[in-house]
Amino acid sequence: MSKVYISAPYTDKSSFEPDKPYGKIRDRDYMQFLNDLSAIVRDFGHTVVLPHYMTYEWGNSAIKPEIMMRRAFEVLSSSDILIAFPEKSKGVNVLIGWASMQKKKIIILVPESERTSVVHEGMNALTETRIIKFKDWKDLDTKLRSTLEEIAKESNTS
Repeated sequence: MSKVYISAPYTDKSSFEPDKPYGKIRDRDYMQFLNDLSAIVRDFGHTVVLPHYMTYEWGNSAIKPEIMMRRAFEVLSSSDILIAFPEKSKGVNVLIGWASMQKKKIIILVPESERTSVVHEGMNALTETRIIKFKDWKDLDTKLRSTLEEIAKESNTS
């Protein structure tokens, strides 16, 4: 199956810790949200890359930003799909840019309460991009599963 990289805000969701360049995530609801996203992807047989946990250990691991960025680029390069939850994150948008340049499939998650970026809306000009607008977790769960099913069907017919 495919390898799916999940990119979501980190710095804005973390507490400042002087010995860790990107802080520590302590918000249990946010951690559960990311773990639940990962579980949906795994339900489709995909390998999941969730750097928040796998690389940073929710902030328990201190990695130099230069090493972190190199690793993120390498892991994204070996992935097939990027699931991006940008909110106001600069880092997530950097990964969306990298993924588009590498012609990765991109799924962008946007709460219905937020406006969709015109840049995100135009991403199909560069690479296959789907935007999922959702109102709550149940809605996101349903729509993400449907989108992953569509991608799987398209992959099987090509």
